[in-house]
Amino acid sequence: MLDIIEQVIDICESILYETDWYRLKPEDDLLSDLQNIYELEYKYSMLKSRPFRGTGMRRERILAKMEDQALDLCEEIAGFLLPVYEGWLYIHPLDPQEWVEHRYGEFIKDCLRFRDPAYLYDIFTEPRNILAKALLDGVEDLGGVEGLCDFVKLMMREDKASYGGPFPWNPEDSKDRQEYWEEQADSFGMELWDIVFNYSIDLAEALIQYLLEEVVFVEWLNRWNLESVVEDIKRGAETLRKLENKAIPVPRCFAELNVVINLTHTNGPMLDYVNEHFPDVDAKALANLSALNPGAMGWDDELREMGVEI
Repeated sequence: MLDIIEQVIDICESILYETDWYRLKPEDDLLSDLQNIYELEYKYSMLKSRPFRGTGMRRERILAKMEDQALDLCEEIAGFLLPVYEGWLYIHPLDPQEWVEHRYGEFIKDCLRFRDPAYLYDIFTEPRNILAKALLDGVEDLGGVEGLCDFVKLMMREDKASYGGPFPWNPEDSKDRQEYWEEQADSFGMELWDIVFNYSIDLAEALIQYLLEEVVFVEWLNRWNLESVVEDIKRGAETLRKLENKAIPVPRCFAELNVVINLTHTNGPMLDYVNEHFPDVDAKALANLSALNPGAMGWDDELREMGVEI
């Protein structure tokens, strides 16, 4: 009998007091979803922790409803964010061959197709200086680039034929070839690329690949401490996949989502990348959400209507 009375009271209370919780649902808009999740997290926490005027059955039903809404919101937010994080990981692989292909594959194809080393300039911030330095210092072993030894020998023999006086290098001596190459790189700088391209497009491709993998990639990796950063972003992406599949329960999903949104990459917050895809979502927008006043927003009044003592 008491169970029946409690159910009747529960139904009456829900008719009289229940706020429209269903408005806190996915809205196919990232910023709106984030505001809804902020509001929902606050109300869920208050309903969980504060005294409640009403039946326990009703309280549990409201909490269950809010949990369903939270998982729906996290699912949609993760769907927005995951492609951004996966896109960042795509151009930041830790494998040198993948790194070159994902970042510079199209530039290299155009460069080779048109036999024009000028396309390489777009790869680097200060391309002329870096490429010239890479040619000078990057190839520490000519044998590491297929065809380069034969090319250097040919250059040496041609120079020897027109050299005024005794030629100081022996084309068959590996040390002499290395010294000769470094001197030519120092003398010709970027023009040496044109000589390479005119000699053999296959050699040009091998040399480009070698320099990017063995010189530029290594410098990039060390400069930005990439291993630890990439692992952080990978974990963030995995968290988003779990949120998208509703595999992280409430309330832990709130904290996990907050960690992912506030991750940093090599030189700034991941929010910078998010902002490129969602212009209204930036640091200022998140700061505004964090600064929302529950009283001024009417959230506390809605909780009181529900029976939460504040």
